[in-house]
Amino acid sequence: MPEITELTASHALVKNFLETYKDEPLILKKLWVDATIAETEAAQRSKSGKNSPAAHELPYPLRSNSVIERGPYRAQQRVYPEFLAKTKTEIATCGFRLKNTEFNPRNLIFQLVSLTSAQLWIQVQFLTHTVVQIYRACQWTDSICQTAYSVRHFRVGLALDFGTWVIAFLTLDNMFTPFYATKRARLPAQHADVYAEFPEWLNAVVEWAAQRARNGDASRSRFAMYVIRDARDVWGGVGVYTVAEIFFMAGLSPFLTEAEIFDCPSRFARLCEAYYTFAATAHEGIWDFIRPHVKDNHFLAVRNEDRLRYQDWLHVHAKSRVWMSERMSTLLKRHTAVMKSNTLPVSARLATDDEIQKWLREPGTFYDVFEPTLIRAGLEKTANLGHLVFGGADVWCSMGGVAWTSDNPLDAYFRQRNIPLSAEASFLDTTLYATPFLTAVKRSWVPSILYRIDDSDVWSIHFPFPDASLPFNYHTASQSFRSYTFETCSEAIRAAHLFAYIVKCTMSYAVGPLDFCGVARIIKDT
Repeated sequence: MPEITELTASHALVKNFLETYKDEPLILKKLWVDATIAETEAAQRSKSGKNSPAAHELPYPLRSNSVIERGPYRAQQRVYPEFLAKTKTEIATCGFRLKNTEFNPRNLIFQLVSLTSAQLWIQVQFLTHTVVQIYRACQWTDSICQTAYSVRHFRVGLALDFGTWVIAFLTLDNMFTPFYATKRARLPAQHADVYAEFPEWLNAVVEWAAQRARNGDASRSRFAMYVIRDARDVWGGVGVYTVAEIFFMAGLSPFLTEAEIFDCPSRFARLCEAYYTFAATAHEGIWDFIRPHVKDNHFLAVRNEDRLRYQDWLHVHAKSRVWMSERMSTLLKRHTAVMKSNTLPVSARLATDDEIQKWLREPGTFYDVFEPTLIRAGLEKTANLGHLVFGGADVWCSMGGVAWTSDNPLDAYFRQRNIPLSAEASFLDTTLYATPFLTAVKRSWVPSILYRIDDSDVWSIHFPFPDASLPFNYHTASQSFRSYTFETCSEAIRAAHLFAYIVKCTMSYAVGPLDFCGVARIIKDT
């Protein structure tokens, strides 16, 4: 899944471009694409196509008779607008002028208006990591259009050609979905934005969680981290590294199951506020972050060492040292001690489930490793979930917070399920939070831990739960509590996956808006 910070960066780049060049007549002339591998091979075999740009791995403009499609299997969409194709209308004859751009989770949306006030709305849905670059016409024709995709190492998923400028969506694999409409309301796949529309987004998440809870316990024993990554419609922009970051910020172990998080008011609320805070950081700070690397207000280019800057935005993913406050360090030491003290020897782990003496991960057996300062932006907004985080409106108000209890969908969700709010059931040591927010949150550090969980890398600070432990809401005797296989990576493997090592010592990509295919590399300053 594309990560929310990278998507926000692409939107910021386009928005700044429109503000800078607002007086230029950005009238849409062409739509360009790169062929897929299958399309390239078909063109190479064809007598009429063997000399075409597609056969030579070069981008080419679409005509109204184009039938190519892009998107996920069985849900692909035509790349050329169907309503124009039906009338054999070439897009250059319509006079659509670019007027505005909008951010939506997993999507960038463009509004174009003709001289006759006809509208064209374009929605580009990111399915995998995608970079937006804006080229001058000379860069596009003399460089991109002359270089095979196997040489430049990225694909032009879709490019909007405005004559003097080209806005290009660059990918590794052509995985995106285009949508077109003559009215904004007709665009599909719209999702609430956690940052701009938090109450609406929260309502969508509650509906999603309620639906899954109605499915029964057996479907909620997966690690929550993976359930969230699969739920793109509500957790849009939460990919492999964002999920590790928001779990860290919320004080959650990556080994918690879906039910352990979403049946606990405090954990559910903390995760929501962590996602909001992560998104707020991106929306409010990403332009200042990428601006030094935007050349002539339109083109993103970096030196190799520039890529290292994004490390400072991360808490745990691919970090060598994970910094934290003193109280968070204390909580981590306690948490680790409990996990280790309840870890069975190898001989016991090999026993059958019935032979293992199980214990429940109930409130009071351990505390979550949580630092409220990490989600301060979420807890200080008007529509905050502080009373759910800390176990009640009275508790939160005594800490200086303002409780949002009227029309709060998460509050109503737990009332409907007869799950009360209480500090005792929050998995928090509330004695540590008399002062909820600290000025210094980087007083101590621990080495990060890299796990391989079902062939996926997960960075954390948490020691795994003991084999004999079970979720606190475990009720079904036949339910397996070994739903995932995982291993702790060796120090050598961990070192080879660190952000700094990837940037300095490999040709691979790390993460972040400065670090993917299509981001130009500065070799030498002129």
